[in-house]
Formats: sequence, C-alpha cells, structure tokens
Amino acid sequence: MNMVNSELMFERNVTQWTVDFNFDFLVKGKRQVNLFHTQLNACQLLKDSTRNKFLALFMKEVKRTSNYPSTCPFAKDTLYALRNYTIDPEDYPATFPAWQWRFDLNSVFNKIYALNVTVKGRIRKT
Repeated sequence: MNMVNSELMFERNVTQWTVDFNFDFLVKGKRQVNLFHTQLNACQLLKDSTRNKFLALFMKEVKRTSNYPSTCPFAKDTLYALRNYTIDPEDYPATFPAWQWRFDLNSVFNKIYALNVTVKGRIRKT
C-alpha cells in the first residue's frame, strides 16, 4: 500500500490560505478528463469539508493522519505532519472507470504559489 507523508512549518501565523484543487482522470492518448476543479479557503475547509464529496473523503483522511488544527490559525514555528495518508478504495464509487488519475493541490499565500502537491494513482478493477 502506498502512503503520503509530509511536514509543514510556517514562519508566521497563517489565518488565510487559498487552496486550488484539481482532480483529473488520465485516459488513453494522454487525454485528461477533469472531474472537478475548485479554489477555496483551506481554513474554511478545515471547519467544514462536507460541501464536496471528494474533498470530504480527502479531508477525512487528512484529519485522521495529521496534527493539523481543526480551525485556523496554523501557528508559527509549529511542525505540522501528515503521516501514512492512504486512499481507501472502499470510500470511492465502484462506478469509477479503471483509469489513471491525478490529484493536484496548489497553495497560495499572498497571491504567490507556495506549495504544490501532486498525487497520482490508478483504479484497478478486480
């Protein structure tokens, strides 16, 4: 099983954090089919991630595997860690096609892209 681990530390308290999410299926011929794209305030997402089903699944595992606060701010000089983040196939619809996928997360602070996370995977049919 593949896992994701990460560490974050901020030089100042973070009270506003814009996050850009993109989820694409990668199909034959390197074509991309965008399932969703959204930009939102990560501080709001920490409080309530239920508005988007995919983000709710993502955040459920983030909350389980990290020491991120449940609300902003992210405190200055505090090590925030995500440990052993995994994707549970049972959480995702059985109707997903057997394609590869890519999930991109871009973070913006003061209109500057500061963090990019890309997770790639594939759906296997058994």
